[in-house]
Amino acid sequence: MGTLILYVATIGLVRIRLDGGEWQTTEMAVVPPYVPHEVVSEARHIIVVKVEADSTGLNALPAALGRGAVHAPEFVRLARQRYHELSEQSAVLNLQVLHFDRTLFDATLATRRVDRRIAAVLARINDDSAAPEVAEEYAALANLSFSRFLHLFMQEICAPFCSLRTCKRGCSLLHYVNQDANLVHVALDAGYIDRSG
Repeated sequence: MGTLILYVATIGLVRIRLDGGEWQTTEMAVVPPYVPHEVVSEARHIIVVKVEADSTGLNALPAALGRGAVHAPEFVRLARQRYHELSEQSAVLNLQVLHFDRTLFDATLATRRVDRRIAAVLARINDDSAAPEVAEEYAALANLSFSRFLHLFMQEICAPFCSLRTCKRGCSLLHYVNQDANLVHVALDAGYIDRSG
């Protein structure tokens, strides 16, 4: 995943393993962007908070949010409290519009400063992650050659363009989690090409 991920057990503990390493047991775990991992929860549900690495200054996050198993009892308490408050509000939450930074951190997280051309591309992707444009079209939007665009994108975002685009497209599917929906229609809505015809 191209985001910083916070896993908090709704009750009990979670077990996490980063990049094939040793299993760790904790109430809360932090996974940096693009780090392969496995997580198991004792409870039926787990709180998953994703912090967008392309738009948030990750170095501005609280110091307690390290890597792997993290001891942050106050954050765990707050995350569980917010989870239960949100669960009581509605059985079907629109996860895309909740302001998790203000909800969980009691403040708006610092915005990451990115080259204005790459920022314009990110804004376009965030506006419509299912848009059919290809990397060459985004390079033209940024007024850069294709190779320069890919290089600058990697330099600014610390991830390849196609990886971030795939991650954004996958994240756009979150609002379908609590809905009855035809998987083919969901995939088409998210911009995945119909290969049946």
